[in-house]
Amino acid sequence: MKKLLSIIAIATAILFLVTACEEGEPHTLIPVQDLGILQAEQEAPDDFVPTPGGGTYRANVHQGGVENPWLPIESSDVILGSGADTLKVSYRDFIETEAGEIRNNIIRVTKEGGLFDSELALYSTDVPDGLELVDGGRGVGLPGTLGAILVIEIAPGLNIGKYPLEIGLEINGKDYGTIPCTIEVIPNEVRSQEASSTNESSSSNESVFTTEETVLGLVASGNELWAATSGGVIRWDLQDGSQRKYTVQDGLGSNAVREIIQDSQGNIWVTCYVSGVSRFDGNQWETFNVSNGLCSNETITLAADKQGGVWVSAYWGVSYFDGQEWLSYSNIGTGARVVGGENPMKDCQNLTSVDAELSAVDVIFVDSRGDVWFSDRGEGVTRFDGKDWNMFTKDWHMFTVEDGLAKGGVSAITEDKNGILWFGSNLEGMTCFDGTDFTAFTIGEYESIVPRPTIMDIMQDSLGNIWAASHGGGVVRFEGNSWQVFRSEDGLPSDNAQYLFLDQDGYPGVITVEGVGLFDGSTWQVLAVEDGLPQGKVRVVVNGGKGNLWFGGEGGVSYYRE
Repeated sequence: MKKLLSIIAIATAILFLVTACEEGEPHTLIPVQDLGILQAEQEAPDDFVPTPGGGTYRANVHQGGVENPWLPIESSDVILGSGADTLKVSYRDFIETEAGEIRNNIIRVTKEGGLFDSELALYSTDVPDGLELVDGGRGVGLPGTLGAILVIEIAPGLNIGKYPLEIGLEINGKDYGTIPCTIEVIPNEVRSQEASSTNESSSSNESVFTTEETVLGLVASGNELWAATSGGVIRWDLQDGSQRKYTVQDGLGSNAVREIIQDSQGNIWVTCYVSGVSRFDGNQWETFNVSNGLCSNETITLAADKQGGVWVSAYWGVSYFDGQEWLSYSNIGTGARVVGGENPMKDCQNLTSVDAELSAVDVIFVDSRGDVWFSDRGEGVTRFDGKDWNMFTKDWHMFTVEDGLAKGGVSAITEDKNGILWFGSNLEGMTCFDGTDFTAFTIGEYESIVPRPTIMDIMQDSLGNIWAASHGGGVVRFEGNSWQVFRSEDGLPSDNAQYLFLDQDGYPGVITVEGVGLFDGSTWQVLAVEDGLPQGKVRVVVNGGKGNLWFGGEGGVSYYRE
């Protein structure tokens, strides 16, 4: 049933017409409308509720002695602007809903020194059909801050799937750019089942799906769990526990599947070892290789951008799929002469030669600005910051030790809540990049370890601390001034750490070659099969939402909840 949301009354409705950015193409401001007169037919978790702190979602208001039927609604932070003119924007970047409903997205904007005597306006770009946006008012936030209630109306009958859009912010007429938001429309029965399962108690913390193949990658999407395995791709239906296995007979390029992602359009992508990549569009698999435009069939990793495109790295170059065709980039042209052998790019289609080292990219990272970063095993990292793909060759820049990076190739990349990028080295510690300068950090305890530990993964916890997992050096935490190293003698399962994750309460966890560890703020707890892990070595973890963690490895996948 369509829900009419109760919102703070604001000024008389104002309709903003088309205006232009200070720079770039014209855009349309989202119309402001007084929705205070509308009353909710039934309460929803994201109804706006006035509070002394500037208003919040109904799900986040706790009345003493009354059980809260909803999980808290969390916001994400994005940094816009640069230098002294930097904004922090808090909002919901992902909203799950049913067709025919109305959802609220509270947007808060803060700035060092305050935003007094300032006016906020919202605009939108590329809004998918079936979604309607209304600026529901300004009764949000404390003095010196700006806020708005973005009301998103989902059309009845809108197809199940993910719908990405961009929300732009103007303050006093200045355009600060856009923030991404994805609306996922789910079947009606999914939400009712999730709500009932949230309120039901269970004697078991986990459920396990066993496989004969080793699970190497996981994607949680709504009521489905996808696994890349050594014997194909498996899709589990989390409602009834049924599964479907896909192999080369179903269109996969190879049964040896290493990595798996979901793009912004909801498609599933996997790397197929020496047979290119394959995509599942909801109905069938399609495989792409050199004959379609990939630079090589020997694929390494892949990443999706906000525009619905997918980047793939392979030996000798990288390729980009824009939804219609493949474009490839390498420092080796199709006609180049290669000493000691055949030119590996001779059969590549749509190839552009670039002055960048892209021959063996292990990590592709798309940051909040839309820049794409490509790791290099030997020297540093390459950034592509162009919006116009025709100018691609002019917008590559490679950063090395001379620019301030730590020595050794880049092995891990992440971005913190302030928009600062962090790079892990396979030789000497960590480096951060604030958009202008690189700052390299040397971890003192690692200097005495031979061979030097390699940073395998980096993340930021809920308190803002930076964590790094290293092979040979355990786990390190950076609290802004100093590094703290945790090793096996401190409770880790092993010093050979591989992947980091956050548990249901925002505490860090780590997958090592000898098991999984969880940190409670002071000590490490080692998880075992009886805690909900699958049999055998654990290789991957994914957050399935609703406080659920899925672990995958040699014995299949398991669901864990504290």
